[in-house]
Amino acid sequence: MKNLPENIISKIKNLRKRGYSYKEIAKITRVSVGAVYKYAHGVSVSQTGLERLRSLKQVVQHRFIEKFGQCKPVKILHDGITKEKARILGHCLFDGYVSKYLVSYTSASVGLIEQFIKDIYKEY
Repeated sequence: MKNLPENIISKIKNLRKRGYSYKEIAKITRVSVGAVYKYAHGVSVSQTGLERLRSLKQVVQHRFIEKFGQCKPVKILHDGITKEKARILGHCLFDGYVSKYLVSYTSASVGLIEQFIKDIYKEY
């Protein structure tokens, strides 16, 4: 990796101090994320910068949830299983844990969590 000019290094450190993410800094400075990390990982972020990073994190999480954490319709192809039981199985197999004494489910989507609780309540 080549050493960057001092003005670019200074800009990277200044942006990081102000709470820009490594990816944002890479895009602004047209430098790789790895190079940005090399020069910015030890920089202490200001209080307003930390607030900016927290806000950015929430926005990214919300976008992820809206894109991937959606309730989807369930088609039942067997008479002995209900829609609720099928959803419970899906939740537990993909985002959960089942043992002899415990059923656990984790999701970032409030809607999916509420649906899981309703299904468990109705079926069991």
